[in-house]
Amino acid sequence: MGWTGTRAVYYYKNGTVNRKKECDEYLNTCLDGYELMRSTMRGTTYYAAIRKIKEEKQPVTGVVILTRVDNSEGLNFFYKVITENMGPAETKCPDSILDLLTEPESDITRDWRKTCREYNQQKRVLAGFHMGTQITVICSGKKYLLTKSVLRGHSTPQWICWPERTKFRVDDIIRLGFEKHRLDTSEITSA
Repeated sequence: MGWTGTRAVYYYKNGTVNRKKECDEYLNTCLDGYELMRSTMRGTTYYAAIRKIKEEKQPVTGVVILTRVDNSEGLNFFYKVITENMGPAETKCPDSILDLLTEPESDITRDWRKTCREYNQQKRVLAGFHMGTQITVICSGKKYLLTKSVLRGHSTPQWICWPERTKFRVDDIIRLGFEKHRLDTSEITSA
């Protein structure tokens, strides 16, 4: 299934498209026989739990909607709907939505949910580290020592490789894999 384009109806006060509200409206009006239970945006990706209300058991399934905005065209909001049984590549669905879903019937669905939960767990681990905690990641065969720091002018902690003056995004750290740095006694310098 390809992308669908439409003219956005919902905007924020600053004039940008309210992607979440656009997707909520799509699911509420265009999916006959389903009820939207919960939804959220993670970046430009929309995640939702929908319940099939015309069946006796009323199964709840996950939906992922990729979104794109292009104001240079007449149609300015584009979306692509992917159900969880299609095995979406986007795996940042929050636990609050995953907890609502009924038992999966396929391995594809089961694997997608497991990958989402693993991502959420790794994100919690990184968020739980104290300021100054160091982790190591390997990127393109090179090992980086990252320190959890708050940069001037930022309120959100960042993961910085100070010798390289490089910032790593949390999503990249999770994708690459990380280990908490263990201080080797040979690294301690005496004063």
